[in-house]
Amino acid sequence: MLINNAGLFPFGPTQQTTEEIFDSVYSLNVKAPYFLVGELAPLTGDKRKRAIVNVSTMVADYGVSGMSLYGSSKAAINLLTKAWAAEYGPSGVHVNAVSPGPTRTEGAEPMGKALDQLAAQAPAGRPATPDEIAEAIVFLASDHSSFIQGAKLASTEGALPFSRAMFPQRWCRQILSGR
Repeated sequence: MLINNAGLFPFGPTQQTTEEIFDSVYSLNVKAPYFLVGELAPLTGDKRKRAIVNVSTMVADYGVSGMSLYGSSKAAINLLTKAWAAEYGPSGVHVNAVSPGPTRTEGAEPMGKALDQLAAQAPAGRPATPDEIAEAIVFLASDHSSFIQGAKLASTEGALPFSRAMFPQRWCRQILSGR
């Protein structure tokens, strides 16, 4: 079982992204999972228990100002999930992804109140907890999902696509300034 969960998520305008930051994000968010899968997926073992779960984000599905680098790296993971399902599925490896919405983690702390305001748009009206996202990952890694392949499970509690009204520029400025 492989869970690709590591990720960097710097926010900011494209013109302020350095090549070094770009390379760091893509190295951890795309390159590392790519080569881990390449090494581990072909290994033999109990075919019923072979699973890869990639952790993406709902940001990968919507254009959000200030989140192009992070969103595009996770959009790459969404495509790789489907490609790997096609590539390794015939040998018994189940490859799926979880796509969380706003989640209260240490990494999301710089968002401050913007995280709560963003999550307020979903039916639960609050950010997810890491344990709630972990439950979705455990499901996709378990035998209960043995016939699910190449899927992206939206773990967003019904949050609608980002829009300017939902994620206005002032929130991007708050995130960038740490307020």
